[in-house]
Amino acid sequence: MLQAREWGKDFKYGYIMIDKCRQEMAAVRQLVLSKDAQDWLLCYFHLLQEWERFASSKDSGLERPAQHILLVQLAALAHTRSEALFREKVGRIGQAVRGGWGGLLGAAS
Repeated sequence: MLQAREWGKDFKYGYIMIDKCRQEMAAVRQLVLSKDAQDWLLCYFHLLQEWERFASSKDSGLERPAQHILLVQLAALAHTRSEALFREKVGRIGQAVRGGWGGLLGAAS
């Protein structure tokens, strides 16, 4: 942050891409709250990696076929061509999550 201030008192970060490091998230969150950054983006690789770890854990309660379907659906989000379709797909995944994963197999279409 000090280096950015040296570039000019009005300097603002745009979007900052980070991995899933909690310390980075907390630091960037402070930049966003102080209006020194527009927002942050989570690295796509790290997002999928974290979901894969969760899906394969006992805490998820998912059997192997449902784990695969969830990860395929999450990976497919990167190739969605419109924001409306992206939101629709995320909504279906969210419904499956909130429904205790029971709807996950039906959300695959």
